[in-house]
Amino acid sequence: YGIVTRYQGRITVDSTLGKGSTFTVFLPKRTGEEVVTEEHDELLQGAGEFVLVVEDQQSVRRFVTSALRTHGYRVLSAADARLALEVLVKRCDEIDMVISDVVMPGMDGVELKSRIHKLYPGIKVLLISGYPDGRLKPDDAETELLEKPFSVSVLLRRVKNVLDLGS
Repeated sequence: YGIVTRYQGRITVDSTLGKGSTFTVFLPKRTGEEVVTEEHDELLQGAGEFVLVVEDQQSVRRFVTSALRTHGYRVLSAADARLALEVLVKRCDEIDMVISDVVMPGMDGVELKSRIHKLYPGIKVLLISGYPDGRLKPDDAETELLEKPFSVSVLLRRVKNVLDLGS
């Protein structure tokens, strides 16, 4: 729903008791020719930086982990914030950055970011979410948020920016 409404679409539902439901997704028609370019530039390559990916959806966790590894980053992953904190206790001296989903069961990404900044102020954090669900407050202006869906090149560009500029 979050992705559809972000692109000015809508969803309708027709439901008949005992027969099932039909969901119809309407997206606006694109006019003109859209040029999709993926940057395959050395500038987006990592230099062995260590990234911890925290994401409860296995498919997203695999996508982000694979994209980063393919482009020169060392990567660990965790399925939730509790496991991420356990990894950080053991490997905080090695980890340069944490990429965390915002909406997760248990501790959310915003709380995880807060704990990381208190315990490990040198570790940078990038939050990702398809629908931040109001968990980012206006005073979180310094929070880096990457909205889903995103391409590999957009992910790499944001990771590079956060590592270079800090968060």
